[in-house]
Amino acid sequence: RRARDLVRTMLSLGRSDAEVLAPVELLALTREALYLLRQTGDRLAPIDEDLGAGPLFVRGNGATLQQVMLNLVFNARDALQ
Repeated sequence: RRARDLVRTMLSLGRSDAEVLAPVELLALTREALYLLRQTGDRLAPIDEDLGAGPLFVRGNGATLQQVMLNLVFNARDALQ
């Protein structure tokens, strides 16, 4: 499911379709981004996960927010190298 959603997000970046806004739970999105980072096999720095009790909802496009979160996580990883 994660891979499918990520591919869908990447394909949608070039389209100018109207975005569908819906409640998105940010803590789950953050945990998923951190999970994906851990799966890359990089052990450059320990990941401290202190996200609070949650839930934390925002109104947005889940796929777009996930892409932004992944970009932030991977950019932080790359900055440590």
